[in-house]
Amino acid sequence: LVVADPRLGGAAPPGLQPLPGARAEARDVAAAYRVSRTVDGEGATIASFLTALDGAAVVHFAGHGVFDDERPTRSRLLLAPGPAGGSAGDAAGELTAARVASLDLRGTH
Repeated sequence: LVVADPRLGGAAPPGLQPLPGARAEARDVAAAYRVSRTVDGEGATIASFLTALDGAAVVHFAGHGVFDDERPTRSRLLLAPGPAGGSAGDAAGELTAARVASLDLRGTH
């Protein structure tokens, strides 16, 4: 699974810019595997990431992360905003470290 340059929503920290090399990096990483799936741009929501994660042996994230030194479980990967009706984190596109820690990632590198 390759996540590349999620299109950030309005809740993203100010000043974050698109990553110009992320999509090329994603193509190179995906090409290294016989089977791969890429989610990118507006399609790189938390829901699409979690769906694609099921069964993925390797995950490569080419996007922004935000670290919270005071509360590390609130550190987060920034993905594209999801539907407004979802949870606040999903709607904002913020996948927290606490949520990642709750995922079953056995067999994933």
